[in-house]
Amino acid sequence: MGKYRIGTVTKWSMLAVAGVIDGLQALFSIFYGTIGIPIIGLAGPALAIILTMLLSLFALLLFLVWLRIHGVGMLSGKFIKAVILFGGTLFEIMPLLNALPIWTAVIAATIFVSKLEDKKKHASNKMKLAQAV
Repeated sequence: MGKYRIGTVTKWSMLAVAGVIDGLQALFSIFYGTIGIPIIGLAGPALAIILTMLLSLFALLLFLVWLRIHGVGMLSGKFIKAVILFGGTLFEIMPLLNALPIWTAVIAATIFVSKLEDKKKHASNKMKLAQAV
């Protein structure tokens, strides 16, 4: 295992996927009428809300599995990771807020907290090795 559970390539991949999801949600909101021009009449806003909620559910499950594959559990270590992820999901299912890049911010914050945990763990391991010698 390297120094961090989430390496550079994985970090940028997660951020890119989060950015695409945020972009899709913004497009759904704009083109289906919750914050833009309704192009499907009265069904547009309802369709936008349903599509963005489904996309948020997909993103939540995707990132939960992806993070777990890399050893980052939401309920292990700092509980703030769970608060960030599930709190971000709540904001993402709100009709006007889902056009903001919340998934990107959530993933960036989760990666940051994970790296802090890794640094603390490695520092602790170094101290144990130094004491053993």
